[in-house]
Amino acid sequence: MKRLTLAVIASLTLTTPLAAQHRAPDPTESIARMGLLAPLVGRWQGAGWMLLPDGSKSEFLSSEEVVSELGGTVLLVRGKHFNKANPTLAVHDAMATIAWDQHAGHYRFRSHVANGMMGDFPLTVEGSRFVWTMDTPGGTIRYTTEFGNDVWHEIGERGSDAKGWTKFLEMRLTRQPATP
Repeated sequence: MKRLTLAVIASLTLTTPLAAQHRAPDPTESIARMGLLAPLVGRWQGAGWMLLPDGSKSEFLSSEEVVSELGGTVLLVRGKHFNKANPTLAVHDAMATIAWDQHAGHYRFRSHVANGMMGDFPLTVEGSRFVWTMDTPGGTIRYTTEFGNDVWHEIGERGSDAKGWTKFLEMRLTRQPATP
């Protein structure tokens, strides 16, 4: 028993200085970077359209809720979208987090969709808009969201800067009053 006690004391003595040297990252930069997206926090509702694989246009009703979490270092985005002609039929159900990655020096957009798909995508913030992209076997998909004056306007496009972009989705939401 004495050996075990001595081993524990020796272990604590050797590791304590190392543990004391390890410091958590300072959240100041993350909070400042995430502050650029603070106008998104709230509840949003509206409508939009998307092109289906057969080329027809499908209209939908949308709601998005954005919550600032973890001391302002992460945004949690929850979106639900329903067929306009049949509002009980969900056409898109997704959740994402947006955070500033201090070590990598860029934003991270992590998305989860009800069908099980998920991904980690590049996101840039430019004034009152953000852009995130994903590479697919069919090419690049780019989503651009502009926000301000209680309006959220988002478009989805396929293509590239070299070949041009084709819009396949557009959505316009308005900020909803806060609930007590």
